[in-house]
Amino acid sequence: MTVKNEVKHIEDELKKDVECLKSRHEDKKELRHENHEEHKFAKELKHQMKKEEKELEKECKKESKEINSEIKKEEHDDHKFAKELKHEMKKEERELEREESKIIKDENKEIKKIDKELKKELKQLEK
Repeated sequence: MTVKNEVKHIEDELKKDVECLKSRHEDKKELRHENHEEHKFAKELKHQMKKEEKELEKECKKESKEINSEIKKEEHDDHKFAKELKHEMKKEERELEREESKIIKDENKEIKKIDKELKKELKQLEK
């Protein structure tokens, strides 16, 4: 019986060892699966982050383009306003020059008239 008991004992030990090996095998299998899932998740997350980064970059470029466009429009409007203002100032300057010229002309006529009258009076006084 001792051999039978010993065989039974060895069988029990082997069963325990097999159960232990099965358990370790399942644990390893589960760990590999978890690692695979983590790797897959990390890859998807990285892909999503790149996609969001590209979208953000695209949005920034669009906003930058709009801002540059607005700046150019404002510069154009400022240039146009300055040109119109310069034109208006020249127009006013020419108008002032015309008025001054007219005043000078009128004064010259008046002076000539007075000069003529004075010459007449002088001639009469000389007579």
